[in-house]
Amino acid sequence: MAEIGATNPPATWDEFFEMAAKLKEKGINAMAIAEQGGAGGFSGHILENILVSVLKPEKYRGLFDGSTPWDDEGVTKSLDIMNKIYDYANPDYSSTAWGDINDRFVSDDGPAMMLMGDWTHGVLMSKKFTDYKWTVAPGTQGLFVVLSDSFGLPKGAPHRDNAIAFLKVCGSKEGQDAFNPIKGSIPARTDGDRSKYDEYLNGAMDDFAKCEGVPSIQHGAAVKQSFLLDYDIALADLAANHDVKKAQGLLVEAAKVAELKK
Repeated sequence: MAEIGATNPPATWDEFFEMAAKLKEKGINAMAIAEQGGAGGFSGHILENILVSVLKPEKYRGLFDGSTPWDDEGVTKSLDIMNKIYDYANPDYSSTAWGDINDRFVSDDGPAMMLMGDWTHGVLMSKKFTDYKWTVAPGTQGLFVVLSDSFGLPKGAPHRDNAIAFLKVCGSKEGQDAFNPIKGSIPARTDGDRSKYDEYLNGAMDDFAKCEGVPSIQHGAAVKQSFLLDYDIALADLAANHDVKKAQGLLVEAAKVAELKK
């Protein structure tokens, strides 16, 4: 970023692409993408943030109850942005795995930016890598894309009492403060010991408290698993073929099959 004289992160996608063009002139890829495995998980994660930035919360939520159709022009614009990002990504993204792209950041052999969740902060902490900064995805200021890691109690669990005892530990202040600072996530409780959390995580807690939450598609908060599978297939197709019309058609069909309507 210093090589192109960038002192502030991009606040809009237009600013991102201006910055990406300057980075490309220096031989630097702007955005990290890892699609190995044939599913669109990495692209799907990026796209949901683009959708939030373009559609804004009400229309974004409408994608999941039918009030915003998947052939909406805002979805088209979002897919166009996603498709353009590939031009500024690491060219081997189709053969790069999620974990490998983290290692490239640590070795300073990767793209300038990565749009990922707080688990990446946990991974980079585990590698004792601290030479990075963070900000929100372009156009999502004041919003928080929400998901939660959950420990459940299955119906008919054979050792119900033990499971409940484990869940009590997970949900306790001590359990939350033991798990989250290492994982790179914020606690489900509001009484966590802030001294155990670093600068990024304290900032994330503040943001979660004041920002408007919107559900994640890619990480299971917004849609059922069957739609997510089709969503990832559509994004994998876009990553491979760069055909926005086809990808959007696949998403429209997926919404029909999943019966995403009021």
